[in-house]
Amino acid sequence: MTWGILVVIYLFLAGLGAGSFCLGAVTSRRKGQGWEACSRTAFLLAPLAIFIGLWMLIFDLRYETRFWRTLTVLNVESPMSVGVWLLSAFFLVSFLSAIFWLPASGRRQIPWIGTLSVWNRPEWKRRLGVIGIPIALGVSVYTGVLLSATVIPLWRNLSLPLLFFLSALSLGNEAGAILGMASLGKMNRDAMEGPLQFLKRAYRIILPLYLFTALFFVSIPAIASISRTDLFHFVTGWSGLIWWVGVVGIGILVPWILVLTRGKEPVRHVWIFSSCMLAGDFLLRLVLILAGQGAL
Repeated sequence: MTWGILVVIYLFLAGLGAGSFCLGAVTSRRKGQGWEACSRTAFLLAPLAIFIGLWMLIFDLRYETRFWRTLTVLNVESPMSVGVWLLSAFFLVSFLSAIFWLPASGRRQIPWIGTLSVWNRPEWKRRLGVIGIPIALGVSVYTGVLLSATVIPLWRNLSLPLLFFLSALSLGNEAGAILGMASLGKMNRDAMEGPLQFLKRAYRIILPLYLFTALFFVSIPAIASISRTDLFHFVTGWSGLIWWVGVVGIGILVPWILVLTRGKEPVRHVWIFSSCMLAGDFLLRLVLILAGQGAL
């Protein structure tokens, strides 16, 4: 079966959900309106992204009526089976965490569980964040492992899981931050200065690693089951244009240049940075899926 755009969206949303949860878990330990806005939007975004992504995968694989059967058995030798359980566990933890961050009035509208007293216990709110971080990191790596375990030469690359992991961190962090800033409105954007400066320092580490891994992925065919000729075809033509201009240029280099600037950035720089990151991370998955199957 050929994987198409629905699988691309699934991989994109899985990375978005995992990265968002990690951002929420980190920022929730800080005090302030901006930090709280980041935490809330990140925790609410995580289960929504995973839920939509899972349905994209189910529809693409045509498992609408049989998906539940994959949860009746765990095959540790099957990346797909392990992944389904990992995603299900992450969705459960992220969903429960999101409930903690809902306004009390909205939480009470949830049938059966919305009125439970546990939502008033902040210690469980913190514990879920701690429990969810390793699961979220596992999800971010798993999407790369799933592809690298296939027989497609382009995907059988040892650096692919790390590439997807760094992409997920950059993707979720920026989406949670930008939505947090949007939720505060123009009058309270100064409250986001702390979180944005924190992310700026984080991206000064993440983006160089992301760039190095992306270049490593296409530089050493010896670590992958792909010939030099096939690798050359990937980095040239339409796939090469998407890779170098979209993934490396727009998705990594432009954001890296922006985070290297000093001082407080104008709001428009933040939106440019976010747009570039989102576009680059989506194109990463698009070009790998399509080019790997010979569609480009």
